[in-house]
Amino acid sequence: MKLSVSVFQPYWTGYGLLADDITYDIASFSHSISVDGGYDSCSFSVGGAASDAEWWHDRLGSHVVVKAPDGTVIWEGFINSVAISLGALQLTRGPLLDVANRITVSYTEISRSYSATNRTMGGEQLYTTPYNDTRSQEMWGIQEIMLSASSIAPGEADQLGETYAADNAIPRVSQTLNLDPGGGAAVSIKIDCVGYVKMLDKYIFSDITAGVDTSTITEKIGDVIDADPNGIFSTDYHGVAANATVVSRYDDTYKTARSAISEMIPLGDSSYNRYIWGIYTDRKIEYKAIPTEIEYIFDLTDGLQKITTPLGGEIDPWSIRPGKFIQINGLSLGALSTHPSQTGIRETPGIMFIESMSYSAPLGLQLAGGRYDKVTQQINRLGLGGF
Repeated sequence: MKLSVSVFQPYWTGYGLLADDITYDIASFSHSISVDGGYDSCSFSVGGAASDAEWWHDRLGSHVVVKAPDGTVIWEGFINSVAISLGALQLTRGPLLDVANRITVSYTEISRSYSATNRTMGGEQLYTTPYNDTRSQEMWGIQEIMLSASSIAPGEADQLGETYAADNAIPRVSQTLNLDPGGGAAVSIKIDCVGYVKMLDKYIFSDITAGVDTSTITEKIGDVIDADPNGIFSTDYHGVAANATVVSRYDDTYKTARSAISEMIPLGDSSYNRYIWGIYTDRKIEYKAIPTEIEYIFDLTDGLQKITTPLGGEIDPWSIRPGKFIQINGLSLGALSTHPSQTGIRETPGIMFIESMSYSAPLGLQLAGGRYDKVTQQINRLGLGGF
């Protein structure tokens, strides 16, 4: 049984199917998902002829959907880089995320003399009008970055943004020649993909309009997603749980969209419950409190190393999700939990909260867990995140 990979046109150039169910020639496959961010990365390799290498070379930015044998989507993202080995030539195109075509420069105007007639001292934090390379944006989507330029003149700050865009408006290509007479001319292609959460790092969020000064976390998450200049993310917010925790709506710090969301996550809710978030299937954002029940079971004595449901149903390794509790049976560490108050799943050594998962075909799986506590949410809600 094999996974299938479907490749589509990039969302910013017109969505359409390019290749479907590429299972016949996948030489390797792996993907990862994180509890904070969702679909993270995916890599797969294919073989073929020189014409296949040329086809993949032009697929940078293409939308990728990975499905389990039963048709369930297990990962979604876009092609960030393509590495081609063609005989003696190794060629890499990308990463796409290194492209920058909307540039804002943050700077402080150079200090001026202070006198009775000239009281301009400089030092104020200023921002240039974003410079846009529209041709690059049509090809690679709007990819915005903020440059910090310290103390310079306004005209120099504007010029810096234009110069930076000229150098970074298209994906880079690097080549290496390894001469080995008689070494053959085999073709191999490695495709590295990233989840759409990475595109939240490529646009700046701010809200300086007059009006209501505060909003709930739930409302602000929607505001941040709505600000996406490429229209990639779904505005279906059914997966965003209601959280009435109040945050500032007014935001003039010009941070990335991902930072705007990430800084709200540690606040939890009024009961100090931990919340998690991520961009998942159909580019929909999910935001919710962590579960309170065990959803996965693993037995250390099982030679087949299966993961099951509490009722015994086997779960395919590629379908495991982070943000869930897994109970590890056969672990003789129960004596470590001797305090009378340690009766919950957070305190039991044989239960792990899954922070991230990494799957490698055909059956390789790595789960990373971590300890969490409610005091973290309480500290952050008090504004003491560095406690």
